[in-house]
Amino acid sequence: MAAPPAPPSPARLLPSLHVFGPDDAPNTVELYLDFVCPRSRALFRATIMGPSRDMDGVEMSAGALAVIFGDPKFKTRFKVVVRPFVQGVHLGSKVTHEVALAVLTVAGDQFWSFCNAVFDAQLTSENYFDQRVDDMTPNALRAELITVFNGVLPPNIDEPTIVPRVRILTSQKSNPMSAEIEKSIPQAGSLPICESLKQVIQKSYRNPASAPGVALWNGAIIPEFSPNWGQLEWTTFLMSRLS
Repeated sequence: MAAPPAPPSPARLLPSLHVFGPDDAPNTVELYLDFVCPRSRALFRATIMGPSRDMDGVEMSAGALAVIFGDPKFKTRFKVVVRPFVQGVHLGSKVTHEVALAVLTVAGDQFWSFCNAVFDAQLTSENYFDQRVDDMTPNALRAELITVFNGVLPPNIDEPTIVPRVRILTSQKSNPMSAEIEKSIPQAGSLPICESLKQVIQKSYRNPASAPGVALWNGAIIPEFSPNWGQLEWTTFLMSRLS
């Protein structure tokens, strides 16, 4: 079985999430994801976390690129980077990314579990699309997402320590308790996680993709890409570029 993505390190991240492959790989696959985009959910599942489809079209539990990186002929030749794509006109997009960045800062090894839970919510009445969240205040939405984070923590995690730190990082109000945490975030403003979010938003504005749920190869959009690509489609594409 393919290994899941390693927990991303904040030091390697902003404004991207290095998922697979060596830093000095000669080629890069970029995946643009937004928590309130159905295409992004499909991409996240099929390409990174699973389930996906193997070379014969049979469902497998791992994501397609997780499996492909187990093949020696591929694993050093390209890297995969996830780029958060914030759609600022949607409250759900902004706040889900905000809380995700706080989770990444405080408990990076729980980041993918949190992403999983937020993407899963798309298929429920507790989703973060405009129709449900537009009548919520940002603080109410943050509180709900922190509850989601709390729900994915394994039993061995020190919840009374971790959850309040995420809450502090996403609080818009000044709080002297956050002083130590803020030291690790350069130029933090009124919202402690705001500098991280600004970097993500700026990258979203400058990228070639006009919408999330797309993939790029060495900076150019892959025109034939589908978010449902499995192992066969990704292998065929990579062989055409790396042969």
